[in-house]
Formats: sequence, C-alpha cells, structure tokens
Amino acid sequence: MKIRLFCKSQLELSQAIKNLIDSYWENKIDETSLIEHVHKAIVINEDKAFKDGQYTKVLQ
Repeated sequence: MKIRLFCKSQLELSQAIKNLIDSYWENKIDETSLIEHVHKAIVINEDKAFKDGQYTKVLQ
C-alpha cells in the first residue's frame, strides 16, 4: 500500500489521513501501522496540521 506522507495542502493532508483510516477499516493495515503513519503525516506536515496550537479546521 502506498502512503503519501508529504502533502502540499491541508486538504491533501486530510485526504491522506482519511485514506489511512479507510485502509484500517478495510483491514489493509493494522492499528499500530495506522497510528504510526498518521503520527508521521502530522509531524512531517506540522505547518499544515496546526494553526495557533490547534488542529486546523480542515483536519477537525
């Protein structure tokens, strides 16, 4: 499964996280992988994930 971690926009980041969650529910990845990949995506794209110390509205 190909997982996109570097995103160009908040919308792209939210879609990547949604795809990870969908993959988990479809039993394509396990819970540990889900948590690890979502964490990596947030850390790598921190500038797109947070504004003023809170998740952006797109991610909420």
